[in-house]
Amino acid sequence: MKKLLLLAFLTFSTISCKENKKTSTQINTEITFKKLDLIKSKPENEIIEFLKNNNYSLLKTQFDNQWKSETSDDIVQFTSKGVFCFFTYDIGTYKKLLNDLKKSTYVYFGKSMKNGVEVETYTKNKELIFLSVIEHPQNGKKVYSFTFL
Repeated sequence: MKKLLLLAFLTFSTISCKENKKTSTQINTEITFKKLDLIKSKPENEIIEFLKNNNYSLLKTQFDNQWKSETSDDIVQFTSKGVFCFFTYDIGTYKKLLNDLKKSTYVYFGKSMKNGVEVETYTKNKELIFLSVIEHPQNGKKVYSFTFL
């Protein structure tokens, strides 16, 4: 009887720990505008550590430093020259980030057309954020992007 109770307790503990780990992982993986704004201009090693901690994996593509979320279709790409891009297929994620951007200290600068794509611009202290929506050429899905300069 003691062995059965011990086995039941160990099973319950293991399941509880796994569920707790899943919950804490899900909490840490949510990308917010504030997180993106804070990390965008950090050194490469800090950006990489941030991405790893938020469950992003390095993609093996022709582009350097392109990272994909393990929990969504979100992609982050950055260069050593200060360009930081966030891409998502999820309109919900885009709207949430956009709402946070509008609540921030960035100021709306207007819309323009670049190569047939409408681009919205926000600015703060000589920093720029470009927002655009394009259609992915291979699958036809809309890609929502935030480009920080």
